[in-house]
This record gives sequence, C-alpha cells and structure tokens, in this order.
Amino acid sequence: VLAPLERLASVVQAPCVALGTMASSTDLAALNTKLADQSYVSGAGPTQDDFALWKTMPKCPTNPHVARWWKHIEALQKQFPLRSWPKAEAPKTDGPKAPKDAANLDGLLVNAVHGKVVTRFPPEPSGYLH
Repeated sequence: VLAPLERLASVVQAPCVALGTMASSTDLAALNTKLADQSYVSGAGPTQDDFALWKTMPKCPTNPHVARWWKHIEALQKQFPLRSWPKAEAPKTDGPKAPKDAANLDGLLVNAVHGKVVTRFPPEPSGYLH
C-alpha cells in the first residue's frame, strides 16, 4: 500500500506528468483509501499538493472519496482562482514532543518575575477593593 502512495507523492512533486499515464487504478484506490480518513492529500487544509494533483487527474474519478475530494478542490479553484495556497508542511521528526499541559508563557507577562506568584482580585460590584 505504501508504494502507490509514494508514486502519488512523486506525481505531486512533478505535476507536469499526467496522473492517467503514471498512476494505475491501484494508485487511485490507495488515494481513495487515504482520502477516506482525511479531507486533503497532505495536511489539515488545502495545500499546493492538492491543486497540483487535481490538475493532473482525469475529470471524473470513479472512486467515491477521490470524487468527493476532486469536486471540493474544483470548487475551491473556481471560488478562489487567484489565491496562493500554502505549501504542505513536512512531517516533524525532531525529537519528543512537549506534554500537552506544558505552557510557554515567556514574554506574555510584562514585568513578571519567574517563580513569583502575583494575584489580583477584581473589585466587588459595590466598588469595595479586597
């Protein structure tokens, strides 16, 4: 299954090659499987990869998820013909991720002293300060 996706990735890198001549029905089936779980070829939103692949594909794909994706990209192209779409981000593999609860508040609090706790109580509606 990985080989067809790698071939599709090479099509995205070389959009001048028509998908119909380079990719087979197994490649389209692999793309269909990939698009069953995600909306775009790479990333959480439309990228240049989506539009490059869309331009090289036949007009009426028969696979259901590929057809849905194709119609969506076509609609985006018609609605935003001059928009510059972002490039797909490369997967990050540079070490372990920080835990979800690790906050980075550096530079957010002006005149804050690291390790010192400062609290502020809002005034009561009557105006009495605590």
